[in-house]
Amino acid sequence: MSSGKPQFGTLEVARMLGVSAMTVVRWIDKGLIPAFKTPGNHRRILREDLRHFVRRMGIPLPDELKQDRWRVLAVDDEPEVLDVMARAFEADGAQYEVYRALDGVTALIDVGRIKPDVLLLDIVLPGLDGVEVCRRIKANPHLTTVIVAVSGKATDEMRDAVLAAGANLFIEKPVSIHRLRREVSQLMEG
Repeated sequence: MSSGKPQFGTLEVARMLGVSAMTVVRWIDKGLIPAFKTPGNHRRILREDLRHFVRRMGIPLPDELKQDRWRVLAVDDEPEVLDVMARAFEADGAQYEVYRALDGVTALIDVGRIKPDVLLLDIVLPGLDGVEVCRRIKANPHLTTVIVAVSGKATDEMRDAVLAAGANLFIEKPVSIHRLRREVSQLMEG
């Protein structure tokens, strides 16, 4: 879960990002950052909406927006593999909140419901494969989920397809849990 203030005013956001308050107002007016108005007609931006905007724009994450825990959704159709991936992040319970899904359709539903920071996505899934899941997530401009694609049946074509669909990283199975955690940590801090 996030810690800190749940919402910010335009002046706070401007100071945080090193821009003028008018720039923040323009971003809101252009629909780049969702905001609401208080009864006193002051604009407020929810913490999660600001985090998504910052990540989408490639702006370094200000300290005020960093979280105590990152939400991770692990998706794999093999329960044993899913358990290993999930346990690797659950072991550090202070930093990660871990969710699991066994197929692509459930993964898409959970992404909309949970809004994970990281998606560990197997490519070969029943029903909806990982490439299509990735494509649909990246097509939604309101989602900034970092996608780490993993596959034990990797081919160059598969790797190219999932990266073209928007995955941030492709890792071949079997993957070292230490490497997976290191790569996720680097992606989230970058």
